[in-house]
Amino acid sequence: MNTAEREPELAGLEEYAARDDRRRALFFVGRDREIGTVERLCARALRSTRAGERFEGATRLFQGAPGAGKSSLLSELERRWTAGDAPADAPRPLLLPWSMLESEEDTSRAILQAVAPTLEAETRQTRTRDASARAGLAVLGGEARTGSSIAPAALTFSQLARALRTASWNRPLCLMVDEIQNVRPEARNVLSQLHLGEHGLPIVPVFAGQGDSCDHLSGPAGLSRFSLDAVHDIGRLAPQEAGEAVIAMLTAFHVDITHPHAEGWAARLAEESEGWPQHLHNGMRALSEGLVKAGGRFADTDPDFILAREAEFREISYRRRVSPRMEEARCLTGAVLAALPAQGLRRGQVLRTIERAADPADPEWRLPGSMTAEVFLGHLVHRGALQQGTDRLLHCPIPSFRDYLIRRAREPETAVEHDASPPRA
Repeated sequence: MNTAEREPELAGLEEYAARDDRRRALFFVGRDREIGTVERLCARALRSTRAGERFEGATRLFQGAPGAGKSSLLSELERRWTAGDAPADAPRPLLLPWSMLESEEDTSRAILQAVAPTLEAETRQTRTRDASARAGLAVLGGEARTGSSIAPAALTFSQLARALRTASWNRPLCLMVDEIQNVRPEARNVLSQLHLGEHGLPIVPVFAGQGDSCDHLSGPAGLSRFSLDAVHDIGRLAPQEAGEAVIAMLTAFHVDITHPHAEGWAARLAEESEGWPQHLHNGMRALSEGLVKAGGRFADTDPDFILAREAEFREISYRRRVSPRMEEARCLTGAVLAALPAQGLRRGQVLRTIERAADPADPEWRLPGSMTAEVFLGHLVHRGALQQGTDRLLHCPIPSFRDYLIRRAREPETAVEHDASPPRA
Protein backbone atom coordinates (compact mmCIF):
# COMPACT_ATOMS: atom_id res chain seq x y z
CA MET A 1 0.00 0.00 0.00
CA ASN A 2 1.50 3.35 -0.99
CA THR A 3 1.09 6.64 0.84
CA ALA A 4 -1.68 7.75 -1.52
CA GLU A 5 -3.85 4.85 -0.23
CA ARG A 6 -3.39 5.55 3.49
CA GLU A 7 -4.63 8.29 5.74
CA PRO A 8 -1.95 10.82 6.66
CA GLU A 9 -0.53 10.30 10.15
CA LEU A 10 -1.48 13.69 11.62
CA ALA A 11 -0.19 12.88 15.11
CA GLY A 12 3.23 12.07 13.69
CA LEU A 13 3.28 15.24 11.62
CA GLU A 14 2.30 17.29 14.66
CA GLU A 15 5.01 15.70 16.78
CA TYR A 16 7.61 16.32 14.07
CA ALA A 17 6.54 19.96 13.73
CA ALA A 18 7.33 20.42 17.42
CA ARG A 19 10.75 18.76 17.12
CA ASP A 20 13.44 21.28 18.10
CA ASP A 21 16.13 21.99 15.51
CA ARG A 22 18.89 21.18 17.99
CA ARG A 23 18.04 17.51 17.94
CA ARG A 24 19.52 15.04 15.46
CA ALA A 25 18.03 14.75 11.99
CA LEU A 26 15.21 12.23 11.97
CA PHE A 27 15.43 11.81 8.18
CA PHE A 28 19.14 11.57 7.44
CA VAL A 29 20.35 12.04 3.87
CA GLY A 30 23.67 12.53 2.11
CA ARG A 31 27.15 12.44 3.67
CA ASP A 32 27.98 9.28 1.73
CA ARG A 33 31.60 10.35 1.25
CA GLU A 34 32.10 10.97 4.96
CA ILE A 35 30.43 7.71 5.99
CA GLY A 36 32.45 5.75 3.43
CA THR A 37 35.68 7.32 4.69
CA VAL A 38 35.01 6.23 8.27
CA GLU A 39 33.95 2.71 7.32
CA ARG A 40 37.02 2.17 5.12
CA LEU A 41 39.25 3.49 7.89
CA CYS A 42 37.71 1.12 10.41
CA ALA A 43 38.22 -1.83 8.05
CA ARG A 44 41.89 -0.89 7.57
CA ALA A 45 42.37 -0.62 11.33
CA LEU A 46 41.02 -4.14 11.82
CA ARG A 47 43.25 -5.56 9.06
CA SER A 48 46.31 -3.88 10.58
CA THR A 49 45.54 -5.26 14.04
CA ARG A 50 45.10 -8.78 12.73
CA ALA A 51 48.43 -8.45 10.92
CA GLY A 52 50.12 -7.36 14.14
CA GLU A 53 50.74 -3.84 12.83
CA ARG A 54 50.13 -0.52 14.57
CA PHE A 55 47.53 1.61 12.83
CA GLU A 56 48.71 5.20 13.20
CA GLY A 57 46.93 8.48 12.44
CA ALA A 58 43.42 7.08 12.49
CA THR A 59 41.77 10.19 13.93
CA ARG A 60 39.15 11.88 11.76
CA LEU A 61 37.51 15.22 12.46
CA PHE A 62 34.21 16.46 11.04
CA GLN A 63 33.89 20.18 11.66
CA GLY A 64 31.48 22.87 10.58
CA ALA A 65 29.20 25.68 11.62
CA PRO A 66 26.29 25.08 14.02
CA GLY A 67 23.43 23.34 12.29
CA ALA A 68 25.59 21.58 9.69
CA GLY A 69 24.49 18.15 10.92
CA LYS A 70 27.69 16.96 12.62
CA SER A 71 25.89 15.36 15.57
CA SER A 72 23.40 13.79 13.19
CA LEU A 73 26.30 12.23 11.27
CA LEU A 74 27.59 10.51 14.41
CA SER A 75 24.06 9.36 15.28
CA GLU A 76 23.61 7.97 11.78
CA LEU A 77 26.86 5.99 12.00
CA GLU A 78 25.73 4.54 15.31
CA ARG A 79 22.29 3.69 13.90
CA ARG A 80 23.71 1.95 10.81
CA TRP A 81 26.13 -0.18 12.78
CA THR A 82 23.60 -1.29 15.40
CA ALA A 83 20.65 -1.93 13.05
CA GLY A 84 19.37 -5.45 12.77
CA ASP A 85 20.59 -5.77 9.19
CA ALA A 86 24.07 -4.36 9.89
CA PRO A 87 26.98 -6.52 8.58
CA ALA A 88 28.54 -8.86 11.11
CA ASP A 89 31.87 -7.04 10.81
CA ALA A 90 30.38 -3.52 11.12
CA PRO A 91 32.29 -1.27 13.51
CA ARG A 92 31.27 -1.13 17.14
CA PRO A 93 30.13 2.44 17.85
CA LEU A 94 31.19 3.97 21.16
CA LEU A 95 29.91 7.50 21.75
CA LEU A 96 31.71 9.24 24.62
CA PRO A 97 31.39 12.72 26.14
CA TRP A 98 34.45 14.89 25.45
CA SER A 99 35.18 15.18 29.18
CA MET A 100 35.87 11.44 29.43
CA LEU A 101 38.98 11.87 27.24
CA GLU A 102 40.69 13.63 30.14
CA SER A 103 41.02 10.32 31.99
CA GLU A 104 42.95 7.41 30.50
CA GLU A 105 41.25 5.06 32.95
CA ASP A 106 37.73 6.25 32.10
CA THR A 107 38.38 5.97 28.36
CA SER A 108 40.00 2.54 28.70
CA ARG A 109 37.18 1.16 30.79
CA ALA A 110 34.57 2.48 28.35
CA ILE A 111 36.40 0.71 25.52
CA LEU A 112 36.62 -2.49 27.57
CA GLN A 113 32.89 -2.29 28.30
CA ALA A 114 32.11 -1.90 24.60
CA VAL A 115 34.36 -4.75 23.44
CA ALA A 116 34.29 -7.23 26.31
CA PRO A 117 31.55 -6.28 28.81
CA THR A 118 31.93 -9.50 30.80
CA LEU A 119 35.62 -8.88 31.38
CA GLU A 120 34.93 -5.25 32.26
CA ALA A 121 32.36 -6.33 34.86
CA GLU A 122 34.90 -8.72 36.39
CA THR A 123 37.48 -5.97 36.76
CA ARG A 124 35.00 -3.87 38.72
CA GLN A 125 34.39 -6.54 41.36
CA THR A 126 36.41 -6.62 44.54
CA ARG A 127 37.47 -10.05 45.62
CA THR A 128 40.16 -11.97 47.41
CA ARG A 129 43.55 -12.35 45.78
CA ASP A 130 42.83 -16.01 45.04
CA ALA A 131 39.49 -15.18 43.45
CA SER A 132 41.16 -12.46 41.37
CA ALA A 133 43.75 -14.91 40.12
CA ARG A 134 41.08 -17.46 39.24
CA ALA A 135 39.25 -14.79 37.22
CA GLY A 136 42.41 -14.17 35.21
CA LEU A 137 42.59 -10.49 36.15
CA ALA A 138 46.36 -10.56 36.56
CA VAL A 139 46.55 -9.77 32.87
CA LEU A 140 45.46 -6.24 33.73
CA GLY A 141 48.56 -5.79 35.84
CA GLY A 142 48.63 -4.57 39.42
CA GLU A 143 46.02 -4.69 42.14
CA ALA A 144 44.99 -2.26 44.87
CA ARG A 145 44.20 -3.63 48.36
CA THR A 146 40.99 -2.32 49.96
CA GLY A 147 40.69 -3.84 53.42
CA SER A 148 40.49 -7.58 53.07
CA SER A 149 39.50 -7.35 49.41
CA ILE A 150 41.46 -6.79 46.26
CA ALA A 151 40.37 -4.19 43.64
CA PRO A 152 41.87 -3.83 40.16
CA ALA A 153 44.27 -0.96 39.69
CA ALA A 154 43.67 1.94 37.34
CA LEU A 155 43.37 0.68 33.77
CA THR A 156 45.86 2.12 31.30
CA PHE A 157 45.85 1.67 27.52
CA SER A 158 48.76 -0.77 27.83
CA GLN A 159 46.83 -2.87 30.32
CA LEU A 160 43.76 -2.61 28.14
CA ALA A 161 45.69 -3.96 25.16
CA ARG A 162 47.01 -6.89 27.19
CA ALA A 163 43.53 -7.66 28.52
CA LEU A 164 41.97 -7.67 25.08
CA ARG A 165 44.56 -9.80 23.34
CA THR A 166 42.44 -12.83 24.19
CA ALA A 167 39.25 -11.14 23.02
CA SER A 168 37.92 -11.93 19.58
CA TRP A 169 38.53 -8.81 17.48
CA ASN A 170 36.01 -9.56 14.74
CA ARG A 171 34.88 -5.92 14.61
CA PRO A 172 36.77 -2.61 14.80
CA LEU A 173 35.77 0.03 17.33
CA CYS A 174 34.78 3.55 16.26
CA LEU A 175 35.21 5.87 19.23
CA MET A 176 33.03 8.93 18.57
CA VAL A 177 33.12 12.23 20.46
CA ASP A 178 30.85 15.19 19.77
CA GLU A 179 31.55 18.86 20.65
CA ILE A 180 35.28 18.13 20.53
CA GLN A 181 36.05 21.86 20.48
CA ASN A 182 35.36 21.81 24.23
CA VAL A 183 38.08 19.29 25.06
CA ARG A 184 40.69 20.62 27.48
CA PRO A 185 44.49 20.23 27.51
CA GLU A 186 44.10 17.50 30.14
CA ALA A 187 43.01 15.19 27.30
CA ARG A 188 46.36 15.56 25.52
CA ASN A 189 47.67 12.16 26.61
CA VAL A 190 44.54 10.20 25.65
CA LEU A 191 44.19 12.02 22.31
CA SER A 192 47.80 11.32 21.45
CA GLN A 193 47.63 7.62 22.31
CA LEU A 194 44.44 7.16 20.32
CA HIS A 195 45.83 9.02 17.33
CA LEU A 196 49.20 7.28 17.29
CA GLY A 197 47.68 3.83 17.77
CA GLU A 198 50.21 2.93 20.45
CA HIS A 199 47.64 0.62 22.06
CA GLY A 200 47.80 -1.68 19.02
CA LEU A 201 44.03 -2.09 18.89
CA PRO A 202 41.61 -1.51 15.95
CA ILE A 203 40.24 1.77 17.34
CA VAL A 204 39.32 4.69 15.08
CA PRO A 205 38.64 8.01 16.85
CA VAL A 206 36.03 10.13 15.05
CA PHE A 207 35.41 13.62 16.38
CA ALA A 208 32.77 16.21 15.52
CA GLY A 209 33.00 19.87 16.41
CA GLN A 210 32.54 23.44 15.38
CA GLY A 211 34.53 25.17 12.65
CA ASP A 212 37.56 25.94 14.80
CA SER A 213 37.98 22.40 16.16
CA CYS A 214 41.03 21.62 14.03
CA ASP A 215 42.90 24.62 15.43
CA HIS A 216 41.91 23.61 18.94
CA LEU A 217 43.00 20.00 18.57
CA SER A 218 46.36 20.87 17.04
CA GLY A 219 46.85 23.76 19.49
CA PRO A 220 45.62 23.68 23.11
CA ALA A 221 44.76 19.98 22.99
CA GLY A 222 48.26 19.24 21.68
CA LEU A 223 47.35 16.54 19.14
CA SER A 224 50.60 16.05 17.27
CA ARG A 225 50.88 14.84 13.66
CA PHE A 226 47.29 15.85 12.96
CA SER A 227 47.14 15.91 9.18
CA LEU A 228 44.84 18.24 7.30
CA ASP A 229 43.74 15.17 5.33
CA ALA A 230 42.09 14.02 8.55
CA VAL A 231 39.82 17.08 8.64
CA HIS A 232 36.50 17.08 6.81
CA ASP A 233 34.45 20.27 6.55
CA ILE A 234 30.71 19.60 6.85
CA GLY A 235 28.55 22.01 4.90
CA ARG A 236 25.53 22.16 2.67
CA LEU A 237 23.60 19.26 1.20
CA ALA A 238 23.10 18.96 -2.54
CA PRO A 239 19.61 20.05 -3.71
CA GLN A 240 18.73 16.47 -4.63
CA GLU A 241 19.74 15.24 -1.15
CA ALA A 242 17.68 17.95 0.55
CA GLY A 243 14.68 17.02 -1.60
CA GLU A 244 15.10 13.36 -0.65
CA ALA A 245 14.81 14.26 3.04
CA VAL A 246 11.49 16.02 2.43
CA ILE A 247 10.08 13.05 0.49
CA ALA A 248 11.33 10.67 3.21
CA MET A 249 9.47 12.70 5.84
CA LEU A 250 6.25 12.75 3.81
CA THR A 251 6.50 9.02 3.17
CA ALA A 252 7.07 8.26 6.86
CA PHE A 253 3.85 10.06 7.81
CA HIS A 254 1.83 8.61 4.91
CA VAL A 255 1.32 11.89 3.07
CA ASP A 256 0.49 11.40 -0.62
CA ILE A 257 3.86 11.83 -2.39
CA THR A 258 2.19 11.22 -5.77
CA HIS A 259 0.53 14.63 -5.47
CA PRO A 260 2.30 17.24 -7.65
CA HIS A 261 2.77 19.49 -4.61
CA ALA A 262 4.99 16.88 -2.95
CA GLU A 263 7.84 17.25 -5.44
CA GLY A 264 7.19 20.97 -5.58
CA TRP A 265 7.64 21.42 -1.84
CA ALA A 266 10.70 19.17 -1.85
CA ALA A 267 12.34 21.45 -4.41
CA ARG A 268 11.10 24.62 -2.71
CA LEU A 269 12.40 23.68 0.75
CA ALA A 270 15.72 22.54 -0.72
CA GLU A 271 16.06 25.99 -2.26
CA GLU A 272 14.83 27.94 0.77
CA SER A 273 17.17 26.06 3.10
CA GLU A 274 20.23 26.64 0.87
CA GLY A 275 20.95 22.98 1.57
CA TRP A 276 21.74 23.79 5.21
CA PRO A 277 20.56 20.84 7.36
CA GLN A 278 19.22 22.95 10.23
CA HIS A 279 17.19 25.17 7.90
CA LEU A 280 15.98 22.15 5.96
CA HIS A 281 14.76 20.55 9.17
CA ASN A 282 12.94 23.75 10.13
CA GLY A 283 11.38 23.97 6.66
CA MET A 284 10.16 20.40 7.02
CA ARG A 285 8.71 21.29 10.41
CA ALA A 286 6.86 24.20 8.83
CA LEU A 287 5.52 21.97 6.06
CA SER A 288 4.40 19.41 8.65
CA GLU A 289 2.58 22.10 10.59
CA GLY A 290 0.88 23.31 7.41
CA LEU A 291 -0.18 19.78 6.55
CA VAL A 292 -1.65 19.25 10.02
CA LYS A 293 -3.77 22.39 9.58
CA ALA A 294 -4.90 21.05 6.19
CA GLY A 295 -5.77 17.59 7.50
CA GLY A 296 -2.77 16.09 5.70
CA ARG A 297 -4.01 17.15 2.25
CA PHE A 298 -1.69 19.11 -0.02
CA ALA A 299 -4.61 20.66 -1.89
CA ASP A 300 -5.76 22.44 1.29
CA THR A 301 -2.38 23.71 2.52
CA ASP A 302 -1.65 27.42 2.81
CA PRO A 303 1.75 28.09 1.14
CA ASP A 304 2.02 31.55 2.71
CA PHE A 305 1.61 30.07 6.19
CA ILE A 306 4.27 27.42 5.57
CA LEU A 307 6.82 29.88 4.20
CA ALA A 308 6.13 32.34 7.02
CA ARG A 309 6.71 29.60 9.62
CA GLU A 310 9.92 28.54 7.85
CA ALA A 311 11.16 32.15 7.97
CA GLU A 312 10.19 32.42 11.64
CA PHE A 313 12.11 29.25 12.54
CA ARG A 314 15.14 30.53 10.62
CA GLU A 315 15.05 33.88 12.44
CA ILE A 316 14.97 32.09 15.81
CA SER A 317 17.96 29.94 14.86
CA TYR A 318 19.97 33.00 13.80
CA ARG A 319 19.14 34.90 16.99
CA ARG A 320 20.43 31.94 18.97
CA ARG A 321 23.62 31.89 16.94
CA VAL A 322 24.52 35.55 17.57
CA SER A 323 26.64 35.55 20.73
CA PRO A 324 26.79 38.46 23.23
CA ARG A 325 30.25 39.27 21.83
CA MET A 326 28.87 39.46 18.29
CA GLU A 327 25.99 41.62 19.53
CA GLU A 328 28.43 43.93 21.31
CA ALA A 329 30.42 44.22 18.06
CA ARG A 330 27.36 44.30 15.82
CA CYS A 331 28.69 47.01 13.49
CA LEU A 332 32.13 45.42 13.29
CA THR A 333 30.65 41.98 12.59
CA GLY A 334 28.48 43.42 9.83
CA ALA A 335 31.44 45.24 8.30
CA VAL A 336 33.55 42.06 8.16
CA LEU A 337 30.76 40.08 6.51
CA ALA A 338 29.94 42.90 4.09
CA ALA A 339 33.58 43.02 2.95
CA LEU A 340 33.69 39.25 2.40
CA PRO A 341 33.28 38.24 -1.26
CA ALA A 342 31.36 35.11 -2.13
CA GLN A 343 34.57 33.23 -2.96
CA GLY A 344 36.04 34.09 0.46
CA LEU A 345 39.30 35.63 1.66
CA ARG A 346 42.57 34.38 3.10
CA ARG A 347 42.85 34.48 6.88
CA GLY A 348 45.35 37.33 6.77
CA GLN A 349 43.02 39.38 4.59
CA VAL A 350 40.13 38.92 7.01
CA LEU A 351 42.38 39.92 9.91
CA ARG A 352 43.39 43.11 8.13
CA THR A 353 39.72 43.84 7.42
CA ILE A 354 38.95 43.56 11.13
CA GLU A 355 41.93 45.70 12.12
CA ARG A 356 41.02 48.44 9.62
CA ALA A 357 37.35 48.52 10.64
CA ALA A 358 37.92 48.37 14.42
CA ASP A 359 38.11 51.72 16.23
CA PRO A 360 39.03 51.57 19.96
CA ALA A 361 37.68 55.10 20.47
CA ASP A 362 34.23 54.31 19.10
CA PRO A 363 31.99 52.07 21.25
CA GLU A 364 30.14 50.99 18.13
CA TRP A 365 33.26 49.79 16.35
CA ARG A 366 35.69 48.59 18.99
CA LEU A 367 36.60 44.93 19.42
CA PRO A 368 34.45 43.31 22.12
CA GLY A 369 35.87 42.89 25.59
CA SER A 370 39.60 42.32 25.59
CA MET A 371 39.58 40.44 22.28
CA THR A 372 42.31 40.90 19.71
CA ALA A 373 41.51 40.79 16.00
CA GLU A 374 42.81 37.19 15.92
CA VAL A 375 40.60 36.12 18.82
CA PHE A 376 37.57 37.89 17.36
CA LEU A 377 38.09 36.13 14.03
CA GLY A 378 38.25 32.79 15.83
CA HIS A 379 35.03 33.65 17.63
CA LEU A 380 33.26 34.33 14.31
CA VAL A 381 34.43 30.92 13.08
CA HIS A 382 33.28 29.28 16.30
CA ARG A 383 29.81 30.81 15.96
CA GLY A 384 29.41 29.82 12.31
CA ALA A 385 29.68 33.27 10.71
CA LEU A 386 32.90 32.18 9.00
CA GLN A 387 34.26 28.83 7.94
CA GLN A 388 37.48 27.77 6.27
CA GLY A 389 36.97 25.71 3.15
CA THR A 390 39.18 23.14 1.48
CA ASP A 391 40.69 26.00 -0.52
CA ARG A 392 41.93 27.48 2.78
CA LEU A 393 39.75 30.57 2.24
CA LEU A 394 37.38 31.91 4.87
CA HIS A 395 33.81 32.39 3.75
CA CYS A 396 30.33 32.52 5.28
CA PRO A 397 28.92 28.98 4.97
CA ILE A 398 25.31 30.21 4.88
CA PRO A 399 24.64 33.22 2.61
CA SER A 400 21.39 34.08 4.38
CA PHE A 401 23.24 34.24 7.73
CA ARG A 402 25.68 36.71 6.18
CA ASP A 403 22.73 38.81 4.98
CA TYR A 404 21.16 38.59 8.46
CA LEU A 405 24.31 39.85 10.19
CA ILE A 406 24.74 42.73 7.72
CA ARG A 407 21.07 43.68 8.04
CA ARG A 408 21.24 43.48 11.84
CA ALA A 409 24.18 45.88 11.86
CA ARG A 410 22.08 48.42 9.98
CA GLU A 411 18.98 48.14 12.13
CA PRO A 412 17.96 51.22 14.15
CA GLU A 413 18.10 51.39 17.90
CA THR A 414 14.46 50.36 18.25
CA ALA A 415 15.24 47.00 16.60
CA VAL A 416 18.30 46.05 18.68
CA GLU A 417 19.72 46.83 22.08
CA HIS A 418 22.43 49.17 20.83
CA ASP A 419 22.74 51.98 18.31
CA ALA A 420 24.03 50.94 14.91
CA SER A 421 25.74 52.66 12.04
CA PRO A 422 25.94 51.30 8.49
CA PRO A 423 28.81 48.81 8.19
CA ARG A 424 32.03 50.31 6.95
CA ALA A 425 33.49 48.95 3.74
